[in-house]
Amino acid sequence: MTLRDRIPVEQLDDERLTNIERRLVVGVSELSMQRARRGVPAIWLRGAGVLAIAAAAVLGWKLHAVPAIEPPAAAPVQHFAVVDGSRISVAGATLAGTASYDVMRDAQRVVIEMQRGKLELVVVHDPLRTLVIRAADTEIEDVGTKFRVDFDGANEVQVRVTEGEVKVTRHAQIVRVAAGNAWTTDRGLLALAELDPVVVATSEPAPAPAMVPVPERPHTVEVPIARAPHHVAETVPVGPAALPHREPVITAPADPYVELRTAIRNVPIERAPNIDGHTDAANEIAKLKKLAYSTTVGPEASQALYQIAVLLYRPLGQDAEAMHTLDWYFRRFAGGKEMHAAMWLRVRIACDHSIDEACRRAAYSYQHDVPTGPASDVAVRITNAQ
Repeated sequence: MTLRDRIPVEQLDDERLTNIERRLVVGVSELSMQRARRGVPAIWLRGAGVLAIAAAAVLGWKLHAVPAIEPPAAAPVQHFAVVDGSRISVAGATLAGTASYDVMRDAQRVVIEMQRGKLELVVVHDPLRTLVIRAADTEIEDVGTKFRVDFDGANEVQVRVTEGEVKVTRHAQIVRVAAGNAWTTDRGLLALAELDPVVVATSEPAPAPAMVPVPERPHTVEVPIARAPHHVAETVPVGPAALPHREPVITAPADPYVELRTAIRNVPIERAPNIDGHTDAANEIAKLKKLAYSTTVGPEASQALYQIAVLLYRPLGQDAEAMHTLDWYFRRFAGGKEMHAAMWLRVRIACDHSIDEACRRAAYSYQHDVPTGPASDVAVRITNAQ
């Protein structure tokens, strides 16, 4: 900072500046005339006049100049480490949870950089201000919403949206996540129910009372036996020993899971190619891959990728590869015309061997998106199965 910057300078108006310039010019003219009378060369006098005029112009510019204003210092980074779930208000957003994060803000942008933890946000969208959550190499931008971000402090990020929508950016890929959906670094876009399955609690039936065996007591009954010429009473044993032996008939209860898996298989797979043989299926998959994995993202590629998953499941029986292909389908073609058929195929594969947690999650996602129909009825039974 110069001496002039430290000493306050009074701002002069135009009239005072004009008077100062006029006095300088008049003073120089009088000096020229006096030197002319003393015999000073005219060329020197003209040079002195030019210099005086230039000095007046520089002085006027200096006095007109507005002192430089230093830009305000950037707002410091605010660090928060919340361990008790306290709520914090930041630029129109309410933050809660247990997390460690830094807040950097300016007039148009607020960046919340997470170190680790869980952060729940309720954001009122402001078109003049952008709110961004940054976790490692992932950025989540609000579009007016209620959402939650989980970050393990390394690479794993999970985003759950309950209201509105957010925009997730990672590795130059942008994904919009709407309410009822989630996004993770390893699984991409998926239904919120797949990430947080709802377990339906059912009351277990009360155990049947134990059957206490009652000891049998032999007894006798007097039966008259006709004898000639007299009637004599004889004692004949009557009871279990006198009856013919019969094996008890036991009826085994029906296995509800067997019936449920039968109901699952009875729902047909939609849009499936009519191919049964292993060789034909492998050849067809090779043809479909040229469409499915091309650079174009159209209905032909969507249908081809879904049919690859069907053929991997039946007739090839490669369940894991079929599931992997379906995951790829859900990432690429969120609005594909085969979406509901692909979701039911996922139920078929997940529930083919056992009615477990993965099976119930797939069924819950299906019934959430397809609330009516035969397949949805079976999905409800799967979700409620214990």
